[in-house]
Amino acid sequence: MEHRARVVPSGSAGARNGLGAICARALLAATPQARRPGMALWLLGPGPSGPDGRDDSAWRSRRSREVFVRDVLAPYLAPEQDLLDVGCGPGYLARAVAGRVWSVSAIDVSRGALACARVLNPALNIDYRTPRQFFESGRRVDVAVCLALAEQLDDHDLSAMLTSVRAVLRPGGHLLMQVAVDEPDDGLAAGPGARGEGGSRVRGGAPARPGPGTRRRSGPHRTVRTRARAARLVEWAGFTHVKIITAAVPQVENPESAETLEGTGRLDGDGVVRRLLVARRPLGAPAGHQGAGLEQACEERAASA
Repeated sequence: MEHRARVVPSGSAGARNGLGAICARALLAATPQARRPGMALWLLGPGPSGPDGRDDSAWRSRRSREVFVRDVLAPYLAPEQDLLDVGCGPGYLARAVAGRVWSVSAIDVSRGALACARVLNPALNIDYRTPRQFFESGRRVDVAVCLALAEQLDDHDLSAMLTSVRAVLRPGGHLLMQVAVDEPDDGLAAGPGARGEGGSRVRGGAPARPGPGTRRRSGPHRTVRTRARAARLVEWAGFTHVKIITAAVPQVENPESAETLEGTGRLDGDGVVRRLLVARRPLGAPAGHQGAGLEQACEERAASA
Protein backbone atom coordinates (compact mmCIF):
# COMPACT_ATOMS: atom_id res chain seq x y z
CA MET A 1 0.00 0.00 0.00
CA GLU A 2 1.42 3.34 -0.98
CA HIS A 3 2.44 5.56 1.91
CA ARG A 4 0.87 8.98 2.25
CA ALA A 5 3.37 11.65 3.21
CA ARG A 6 3.49 12.79 6.82
CA VAL A 7 4.43 16.24 5.65
CA VAL A 8 0.74 16.65 4.75
CA PRO A 9 -1.07 17.81 6.64
CA SER A 10 1.45 19.38 9.00
CA GLY A 11 -0.95 19.00 11.89
CA SER A 12 -1.35 15.23 11.63
CA ALA A 13 -0.19 12.95 14.38
CA GLY A 14 3.29 11.53 14.34
CA ALA A 15 6.82 12.25 15.43
CA ARG A 16 7.51 14.30 12.32
CA ASN A 17 4.19 16.12 12.09
CA GLY A 18 5.81 19.57 12.09
CA LEU A 19 7.45 19.07 8.70
CA GLY A 20 5.66 21.20 6.14
CA ALA A 21 6.38 21.74 2.48
CA ILE A 22 9.04 24.42 2.91
CA CYS A 23 10.81 22.49 5.67
CA ALA A 24 10.74 19.26 3.64
CA ARG A 25 12.19 20.90 0.56
CA ALA A 26 14.85 22.69 2.60
CA LEU A 27 15.90 19.48 4.35
CA LEU A 28 16.13 17.60 1.07
CA ALA A 29 18.12 20.41 -0.56
CA ALA A 30 20.57 20.50 2.35
CA THR A 31 21.07 16.72 2.33
CA PRO A 32 23.91 15.27 0.21
CA GLN A 33 22.49 13.77 -2.97
CA ALA A 34 23.41 10.20 -2.08
CA ARG A 35 21.47 10.44 1.17
CA ARG A 36 18.38 12.22 -0.14
CA PRO A 37 16.33 9.04 -0.67
CA GLY A 38 16.85 8.13 2.99
CA MET A 39 15.84 11.64 4.04
CA ALA A 40 12.73 11.48 1.86
CA LEU A 41 11.70 8.18 3.45
CA TRP A 42 12.31 9.66 6.90
CA LEU A 43 10.02 12.58 6.03
CA LEU A 44 7.33 10.20 4.81
CA GLY A 45 7.46 8.28 8.08
CA PRO A 46 8.26 4.67 8.96
CA GLY A 47 6.64 1.90 7.01
CA PRO A 48 6.27 -1.86 7.44
CA SER A 49 9.48 -3.63 8.43
CA GLY A 50 10.87 -6.77 6.89
CA PRO A 51 11.76 -9.92 8.86
CA ASP A 52 15.18 -8.48 9.67
CA GLY A 53 13.73 -5.26 11.05
CA ARG A 54 14.62 -3.10 8.04
CA ASP A 55 12.15 -0.55 6.72
CA ASP A 56 10.94 -2.07 3.45
CA SER A 57 8.25 0.55 2.84
CA ALA A 58 9.85 2.01 -0.29
CA TRP A 59 10.37 -1.39 -1.88
CA ARG A 60 6.87 -2.54 -0.98
CA SER A 61 5.23 0.63 -2.28
CA ARG A 62 7.21 0.61 -5.52
CA ARG A 63 6.73 -3.09 -6.21
CA SER A 64 3.04 -3.14 -5.32
CA ARG A 65 2.40 -0.31 -7.78
CA GLU A 66 4.43 -2.07 -10.47
CA VAL A 67 2.36 -5.23 -9.97
CA PHE A 68 -0.89 -3.24 -9.98
CA VAL A 69 0.07 -1.49 -13.23
CA ARG A 70 1.17 -4.75 -14.83
CA ASP A 71 -1.90 -6.76 -13.85
CA VAL A 72 -4.67 -4.15 -13.86
CA LEU A 73 -3.83 -0.88 -15.62
CA ALA A 74 -1.67 -2.12 -18.52
CA PRO A 75 -4.58 -2.84 -20.94
CA TYR A 76 -5.57 0.84 -20.82
CA LEU A 77 -2.07 2.25 -21.43
CA ALA A 78 -0.20 2.92 -24.68
CA PRO A 79 3.23 4.39 -25.52
CA GLU A 80 1.78 7.50 -27.20
CA GLN A 81 -0.44 8.53 -24.28
CA ASP A 82 -0.17 11.41 -21.82
CA LEU A 83 -1.28 10.32 -18.35
CA LEU A 84 -2.47 12.24 -15.28
CA ASP A 85 -1.86 10.75 -11.82
CA VAL A 86 -4.28 12.45 -9.41
CA GLY A 87 -3.14 12.45 -5.77
CA CYS A 88 0.28 11.05 -6.63
CA GLY A 89 1.79 11.24 -3.12
CA PRO A 90 5.45 10.06 -3.17
CA GLY A 91 5.14 9.07 -6.84
CA TYR A 92 5.27 5.28 -6.80
CA LEU A 93 2.41 4.92 -9.28
CA ALA A 94 3.82 7.67 -11.51
CA ARG A 95 7.13 5.83 -11.69
CA ALA A 96 5.40 2.50 -12.37
CA VAL A 97 3.49 3.83 -15.40
CA ALA A 98 6.27 6.08 -16.76
CA GLY A 99 7.76 3.34 -18.91
CA ARG A 100 4.42 2.53 -20.53
CA VAL A 101 3.25 5.99 -21.65
CA TRP A 102 4.69 9.09 -23.34
CA SER A 103 4.42 11.45 -20.36
CA VAL A 104 3.11 11.53 -16.80
CA SER A 105 1.73 14.59 -15.03
CA ALA A 106 1.66 13.66 -11.33
CA ILE A 107 -0.22 16.09 -9.11
CA ASP A 108 -0.69 16.41 -5.37
CA VAL A 109 -1.77 19.25 -3.11
CA SER A 110 1.24 18.58 -0.87
CA ARG A 111 4.44 20.29 -2.00
CA GLY A 112 6.27 18.28 0.64
CA ALA A 113 5.08 14.99 -0.86
CA LEU A 114 6.03 16.26 -4.32
CA ALA A 115 9.53 17.09 -3.09
CA CYS A 116 9.89 13.53 -1.78
CA ALA A 117 8.49 12.12 -5.03
CA ARG A 118 11.10 13.95 -7.10
CA VAL A 119 13.81 12.28 -5.02
CA LEU A 120 12.35 8.78 -4.68
CA ASN A 121 10.67 8.32 -8.06
CA PRO A 122 12.22 10.53 -10.73
CA ALA A 123 11.95 9.90 -14.47
CA LEU A 124 12.58 12.02 -17.54
CA ASN A 125 8.91 11.93 -18.55
CA ILE A 126 7.38 12.61 -15.11
CA ASP A 127 6.35 16.15 -14.21
CA TYR A 128 5.43 16.57 -10.53
CA ARG A 129 3.16 19.58 -9.94
CA THR A 130 0.45 20.92 -7.68
CA PRO A 131 -3.10 20.84 -9.11
CA ARG A 132 -3.01 24.59 -9.64
CA GLN A 133 0.27 24.42 -11.55
CA PHE A 134 -1.05 21.63 -13.76
CA PHE A 135 -4.35 23.27 -14.63
CA GLU A 136 -2.76 26.62 -15.32
CA SER A 137 -0.45 24.91 -17.83
CA GLY A 138 -3.39 24.08 -20.09
CA ARG A 139 -2.18 20.53 -20.68
CA ARG A 140 -4.48 17.74 -21.85
CA VAL A 141 -4.15 14.01 -21.18
CA ASP A 142 -5.40 10.73 -22.62
CA VAL A 143 -5.71 8.81 -19.33
CA ALA A 144 -6.42 9.96 -15.78
CA VAL A 145 -5.68 7.61 -12.89
CA CYS A 146 -6.87 8.17 -9.33
CA LEU A 147 -6.33 5.47 -6.72
CA ALA A 148 -6.15 6.17 -2.97
CA LEU A 149 -7.49 9.72 -3.18
CA ALA A 150 -10.77 8.66 -4.79
CA GLU A 151 -11.55 6.34 -1.87
CA GLN A 152 -10.93 9.13 0.65
CA LEU A 153 -13.30 11.70 -0.86
CA ASP A 154 -16.98 11.95 -0.05
CA ASP A 155 -19.60 12.40 -2.77
CA HIS A 156 -19.36 16.18 -2.88
CA ASP A 157 -15.56 16.32 -3.19
CA LEU A 158 -15.42 13.34 -5.53
CA SER A 159 -17.86 15.06 -7.88
CA ALA A 160 -15.68 18.17 -7.88
CA MET A 161 -12.61 16.10 -8.64
CA LEU A 162 -14.35 14.20 -11.46
CA THR A 163 -15.53 17.42 -13.09
CA SER A 164 -12.01 18.84 -13.10
CA VAL A 165 -10.47 15.62 -14.41
CA ARG A 166 -13.00 15.31 -17.22
CA ALA A 167 -12.14 18.82 -18.37
CA VAL A 168 -8.49 17.91 -19.04
CA LEU A 169 -9.17 14.55 -20.69
CA ARG A 170 -9.05 14.49 -24.46
CA PRO A 171 -12.25 13.24 -26.14
CA GLY A 172 -12.33 9.47 -25.85
CA GLY A 173 -9.88 9.52 -22.94
CA HIS A 174 -10.17 7.06 -20.06
CA LEU A 175 -10.75 7.59 -16.35
CA LEU A 176 -9.29 4.80 -14.16
CA MET A 177 -10.40 5.20 -10.57
CA GLN A 178 -10.12 2.86 -7.60
CA VAL A 179 -13.38 2.55 -5.68
CA ALA A 180 -14.44 0.91 -2.42
CA VAL A 181 -17.61 -1.04 -3.11
CA ASP A 182 -20.05 -2.07 -0.40
CA GLU A 183 -20.06 -5.80 -1.05
CA PRO A 184 -19.23 -8.78 1.20
CA ASP A 185 -15.89 -9.57 -0.48
CA ASP A 186 -14.57 -6.01 -0.17
CA GLY A 187 -12.97 -6.77 3.20
CA LEU A 188 -15.52 -4.77 5.22
CA ALA A 189 -17.12 -5.71 8.49
CA ALA A 190 -20.62 -7.09 8.04
CA GLY A 191 -22.21 -4.91 10.71
CA PRO A 192 -24.37 -1.89 9.90
CA GLY A 193 -22.64 1.41 9.18
CA ALA A 194 -23.93 4.95 9.08
CA ARG A 195 -25.07 5.63 5.51
CA GLY A 196 -25.31 8.95 3.73
CA GLU A 197 -27.65 9.90 0.94
CA GLY A 198 -27.51 7.84 -2.23
CA GLY A 199 -25.83 4.77 -0.80
CA SER A 200 -22.49 6.09 0.48
CA ARG A 201 -20.91 5.49 3.84
CA VAL A 202 -17.50 5.74 5.43
CA ARG A 203 -15.79 2.60 6.69
CA GLY A 204 -15.76 2.64 10.46
CA GLY A 205 -19.29 4.01 10.87
CA ALA A 206 -18.71 7.71 10.13
CA PRO A 207 -21.38 9.17 7.83
CA ALA A 208 -20.44 10.59 4.45
CA ARG A 209 -21.70 13.76 2.81
CA PRO A 210 -24.00 14.92 1.34
CA GLY A 211 -26.27 15.39 4.32
CA PRO A 212 -26.36 17.64 7.39
CA GLY A 213 -23.44 17.15 9.74
CA THR A 214 -21.72 14.55 7.59
CA ARG A 215 -18.13 14.73 6.40
CA ARG A 216 -15.35 12.47 5.20
CA ARG A 217 -12.92 11.31 7.84
CA SER A 218 -9.21 10.72 7.34
CA GLY A 219 -6.87 7.94 8.30
CA PRO A 220 -8.07 4.36 7.79
CA HIS A 221 -11.62 5.40 6.90
CA ARG A 222 -12.74 5.00 3.30
CA THR A 223 -15.87 6.23 1.62
CA VAL A 224 -17.71 3.07 0.62
CA ARG A 225 -20.36 3.20 -2.09
CA THR A 226 -22.67 0.80 -3.86
CA ARG A 227 -21.74 0.00 -7.44
CA ALA A 228 -24.75 1.95 -8.68
CA ARG A 229 -23.86 5.02 -6.63
CA ALA A 230 -20.23 5.06 -7.79
CA ALA A 231 -21.27 4.71 -11.42
CA ARG A 232 -23.93 7.39 -11.08
CA LEU A 233 -21.49 9.94 -9.65
CA VAL A 234 -19.15 9.35 -12.58
CA GLU A 235 -21.98 9.63 -15.11
CA TRP A 236 -23.20 12.86 -13.53
CA ALA A 237 -19.72 14.30 -14.09
CA GLY A 238 -20.11 13.68 -17.83
CA PHE A 239 -18.44 10.29 -18.36
CA THR A 240 -19.87 7.36 -20.32
CA HIS A 241 -19.18 3.63 -20.77
CA VAL A 242 -18.84 3.23 -17.01
CA LYS A 243 -17.92 -0.21 -15.68
CA ILE A 244 -16.37 -1.59 -12.50
CA ILE A 245 -13.90 -4.45 -12.76
CA THR A 246 -12.60 -6.64 -9.94
CA ALA A 247 -8.93 -7.55 -9.68
CA ALA A 248 -7.02 -9.69 -7.19
CA VAL A 249 -3.46 -8.35 -7.07
CA PRO A 250 -0.72 -10.77 -5.90
CA GLN A 251 0.63 -10.16 -2.43
CA VAL A 252 3.87 -8.20 -2.08
CA GLU A 253 5.81 -9.50 0.91
CA ASN A 254 9.51 -8.56 0.95
CA PRO A 255 12.48 -8.29 -1.44
CA GLU A 256 13.64 -11.81 -0.62
CA SER A 257 10.33 -13.45 -1.63
CA ALA A 258 9.97 -12.21 -5.20
CA GLU A 259 8.28 -15.43 -6.24
CA THR A 260 5.04 -14.25 -4.63
CA LEU A 261 4.85 -11.40 -7.14
CA GLU A 262 4.00 -13.63 -10.06
CA GLY A 263 0.56 -14.45 -8.72
CA THR A 264 -0.28 -17.23 -6.33
CA GLY A 265 -3.96 -16.47 -5.87
CA ARG A 266 -3.31 -14.40 -2.76
CA LEU A 267 -4.51 -10.83 -2.55
CA ASP A 268 -2.47 -7.65 -2.24
CA GLY A 269 -0.83 -6.26 0.91
CA ASP A 270 -4.13 -5.00 2.33
CA GLY A 271 -5.77 -8.40 1.91
CA VAL A 272 -8.66 -6.92 -0.08
CA VAL A 273 -9.99 -7.18 -3.59
CA ARG A 274 -9.26 -4.10 -5.67
CA ARG A 275 -12.04 -2.62 -7.79
CA LEU A 276 -11.30 -0.31 -10.66
CA LEU A 277 -13.94 1.95 -12.16
CA VAL A 278 -13.30 2.55 -15.86
CA ALA A 279 -15.07 5.30 -17.80
CA ARG A 280 -14.61 7.40 -20.94
CA ARG A 281 -15.04 11.03 -21.83
CA PRO A 282 -17.44 11.12 -24.79
CA LEU A 283 -16.15 12.06 -28.23
CA GLY A 284 -17.09 15.59 -29.21
CA ALA A 285 -18.13 16.62 -25.68
CA PRO A 286 -17.33 20.22 -24.61
CA ALA A 287 -14.39 20.57 -22.25
CA GLY A 288 -16.21 22.40 -19.48
CA HIS A 289 -14.59 24.14 -16.51
CA GLN A 290 -11.28 22.81 -15.24
CA GLY A 291 -9.13 23.07 -12.18
CA ALA A 292 -11.03 24.77 -9.39
CA GLY A 293 -12.99 21.71 -8.27
CA LEU A 294 -9.99 19.43 -7.92
CA GLU A 295 -7.88 22.10 -6.24
CA GLN A 296 -10.63 22.76 -3.70
CA ALA A 297 -11.27 19.08 -3.04
CA CYS A 298 -7.59 18.37 -2.43
CA GLU A 299 -7.23 21.39 -0.14
CA GLU A 300 -10.30 20.33 1.86
CA ARG A 301 -8.87 16.80 2.18
CA ALA A 302 -5.60 18.14 3.56
CA ALA A 303 -7.35 20.56 5.92
CA SER A 304 -9.72 17.96 7.35
CA ALA A 305 -7.25 15.07 7.68
